[in-house]
Amino acid sequence: MATTILDLDPTRDGRPGVYGGGYAGYREGREAELARWEEEYEQQLSEHVRLQQALSEAQNRLSTGWRPPKGTGKHQRATRAGALVRSVHRRQDDLDRHQVTAPVPPRRFSMPGLPAWPGVVLLRAEGVAVGGRLHSTSLSLTSGDRLAVTGPNGAGKSTLLSVLAGRLAPDTGRVHRARGVRLRLLGQGVTAGDAPAGP
Repeated sequence: MATTILDLDPTRDGRPGVYGGGYAGYREGREAELARWEEEYEQQLSEHVRLQQALSEAQNRLSTGWRPPKGTGKHQRATRAGALVRSVHRRQDDLDRHQVTAPVPPRRFSMPGLPAWPGVVLLRAEGVAVGGRLHSTSLSLTSGDRLAVTGPNGAGKSTLLSVLAGRLAPDTGRVHRARGVRLRLLGQGVTAGDAPAGP
């Protein structure tokens, strides 16, 4: 339903991106922006290489006593190579002051590979309940199953998931997990304590 999207992912200038046209417009605009960022970064890398080569050539000319062709004025012959070095250094300093950071690819979420254990019960809850938040609930998940937890606000959906993930102990009932099963709960929001330490 959103018509304008504010994107807080990293950008070329460090400012949030604003995209119109709904989600489709955001996807299109974000991909175009990332492509421009990558192109500008590649151009700057090429320019750095070119400048480094020019600087190296100018320094080689100085060290070998290079002079312009005969016929060039005496003053120009004496100062031209040094002026070239100073010019390249100025350009390189300017590039360093306005350096473009490497594009940061947007984060992607992908499910890990899940081995198939036909017929194995991975998770079973028996009469789990939490006072005032979750009525007695039982369920069983076999390898390959998918479960959708639905219900109105306050029905205990988040509480049930917290109990199944082991974050919350039920007042009554038990949760059984098969040996080697790893459970992860992706919450609805991220608090400061939940923020990942790295990418």
